[in-house]
Amino acid sequence: GFDPMRVPTLREAFAPSELPLASFSYRDLQVRSNDPRWHKSLDAIQQGDCTGYRTHFAWQGAIEWSSAEAVAK
Repeated sequence: GFDPMRVPTLREAFAPSELPLASFSYRDLQVRSNDPRWHKSLDAIQQGDCTGYRTHFAWQGAIEWSSAEAVAK
């Protein structure tokens, strides 16, 4: 249930830069799991796909999808 662009490490790793960490977008990352329903691009995961994992209390309200963002995706 996290918005990848609200996780600072991920957001900054893929931010435009003179010395980029990757030559591709986070949208190109592919999720792999023992559950085939999760075999899709990171960008294709929607708010309703979450597994019920709860955010650590220090991150609550900082990295989850907001209602408006979830609808826009």
